[in-house]
Amino acid sequence: MRQRVCFPGSLYVFTFYLLMSSKEEILNTLYFFDKNIHVTIRNKMPKVHFLKEGIKNRYALALCSLINKSKYPELNCADIFGLDFRWDILRGHQMNYIEDAPSIFDIWETSPMYRNYIKSTKSNLLKKWARKMIFGNYYGCPVATSSMVTDIYTSSPVEKPYLNNKRHHVVDLRKEWNDSPQEKKDLILSIFDVSQDTLKRLQSRKIILLTQAFSDDHFVTDKEQIEIYRKILSHYNEEDVVMKPHPRDKIDYRKFFPKVMYFDKVVAMQFLAILGVTFERVVTVSSSSALTFGIDVPIDWYGYKVHPGILKGEGIRTLENAKKNYLKSHGKK
Repeated sequence: MRQRVCFPGSLYVFTFYLLMSSKEEILNTLYFFDKNIHVTIRNKMPKVHFLKEGIKNRYALALCSLINKSKYPELNCADIFGLDFRWDILRGHQMNYIEDAPSIFDIWETSPMYRNYIKSTKSNLLKKWARKMIFGNYYGCPVATSSMVTDIYTSSPVEKPYLNNKRHHVVDLRKEWNDSPQEKKDLILSIFDVSQDTLKRLQSRKIILLTQAFSDDHFVTDKEQIEIYRKILSHYNEEDVVMKPHPRDKIDYRKFFPKVMYFDKVVAMQFLAILGVTFERVVTVSSSSALTFGIDVPIDWYGYKVHPGILKGEGIRTLENAKKNYLKSHGKK
């Protein structure tokens, strides 16, 4: 069996990979983890490289990319899955892209990253050649747009002109879970430290509040982010609420909202829904994960109302757009 390698880059991608893989593949995969995957998960996987934050200069990274083939020889004869942002390590290697979120291609088209990509495609041939020679095929071509991405794994069909030369695989994550042998299910549950008691605790609350990593993205300060959720929680009985932090949200809200149940298990929302968790209401600033529990569950979407400059960069800005993406991904209009 060929060596498998995974660059998760996010909890959602890691979960997607676990669900689409067999128990043997999960255990035999070499994972390239970074800070976006919590240490409690990193420590449970048998084969791991941890990528520390280091060099920022792109020319220095380009120089490093030329020696990474010898630094990471495992990549030379491997099936590579995951995200494609580590252009300095992936240089020269083909890979299989896994979506970073449902409808990720619609989401990234709202971002400055996409505008930069479109601008780069209109560069003259000399600039394109020079960029490829210096930085490789992945640089400036994220989200599966690189010529080195051969296959794309998504949870719903995708039709984009910049993806026409890729092989597409649509994975029904719920079916993958339901069809999995019990030993694989037990392995995944142990990785995320989820038990039946955990699920019962969640179901004891009527409302789930999904936080987002605005301060980690430097859109607001930690203090401002706490005040955003203080303002939101003032509209509810805190004893009815469970707060699920974003994987990159490191603020301990228990200090500020003691009556709220703080769900600190490192597990993707989509996986909780697959396990049968439901709520009467979902509350968020602008998280597309609010649709995880279905389009018919009431959603309180606060958006700009909680902070005028909160929605920057890529992402879903309105509940209407989030619902459009949800319906599109489920084959509806």
